[in-house]
Amino acid sequence: MDRCPSCRARLNESPLCSRCGCDLGLALRAERQSQNLLRQGIQAWAAGNPDLAASSFDASLALRHSTLAARLAAKRSELRRELFNRQDDIEAQRNDLITELEQQLQHQIQEETLFTIEWELN
Repeated sequence: MDRCPSCRARLNESPLCSRCGCDLGLALRAERQSQNLLRQGIQAWAAGNPDLAASSFDASLALRHSTLAARLAAKRSELRRELFNRQDDIEAQRNDLITELEQQLQHQIQEETLFTIEWELN
């Protein structure tokens, strides 16, 4: 946060605004926590843990909207949609293969007389 949200004065290192005296300590902590969650989400994504990354991005966005977190969350959603679409394609292929195999396994039984044997008992 570069400026006081109340009076728009440029902020220094103090959690108090030098112009209006507004206490920005909580807002600054929320911003730092948001940045930490965003960093954690990026590390989780790089480590191959998309669930932790997703929850970190969502938590970061809940604390503070940032363009990077929003873009990462959007990319995650896009990848998730692609995954679901691919899973649907695979399931459709699987069902087609099962249907094809079932058709191949259906045998029709036909009776045909090849020869007749007769005998007599005396």
